[in-house]
Amino acid sequence: MTETNAEGGTATAEETAAAEAAAAEAKTKEAEGNGEAGKKAAGSTTLTADGGGDEDGAKKEGEESSSGEQTGSETVPDEYKFDFPDGQEIDQEVLTAASKMMKEAGLSQAQATAIVNYDLERAAEAQAKWAADVESWKQQVRVDPELGGRLHDATTRQVQAAFKRYGDDELAALMEATGLGEHPAVIRCFKKVYAGSAEDTSAGSKPVGAGGKKTEEERLRAMYPTMGDEFFKG
Repeated sequence: MTETNAEGGTATAEETAAAEAAAAEAKTKEAEGNGEAGKKAAGSTTLTADGGGDEDGAKKEGEESSSGEQTGSETVPDEYKFDFPDGQEIDQEVLTAASKMMKEAGLSQAQATAIVNYDLERAAEAQAKWAADVESWKQQVRVDPELGGRLHDATTRQVQAAFKRYGDDELAALMEATGLGEHPAVIRCFKKVYAGSAEDTSAGSKPVGAGGKKTEEERLRAMYPTMGDEFFKG
């Protein structure tokens, strides 16, 4: 089957169908192109809070403004400000270093505050757990058959005497800061130190807590109890 074309010639049915398909494809591409152009035009204007349009478009990410740097929809302040509870101890050096990292990460004031508050909550939980542990150690000593009960007062005196002789200010500060001075293992250790020192008392040497450190002569007499006075005075 043939058809007459616009130039007076003839074309087969296949040729006619191919021409119609090409024309339809061209119309489709034209429609798609118009749609993309519409999208670009719509995206070139940013709506403001009052519904109006901003002909200049949205500010570019990272553009500086009078209140700080812009990162997307969040503002990075020139300086972070935090409100801490009364009496809260703050390591200013750590806070300064953390603020620098948060600023480099582009965090807003709200984001930085959330991180600081989380750290404060974590520290408070750790402090509460430490206090609970120390109280638990005290209770363990009170009920220990070798340390507590009717022996508790004597244990306390013996431990204090041993610590006074063999301990120092640095160890005392460590015990106070960590609460380890209340731990059953530490109490038991110092009680053994006291017992060992008491057993070592001989030849005029003084027991722990009964007059201070031994003199050199007292140490020698304890080591050589069978030697006469001439040996120690020579």
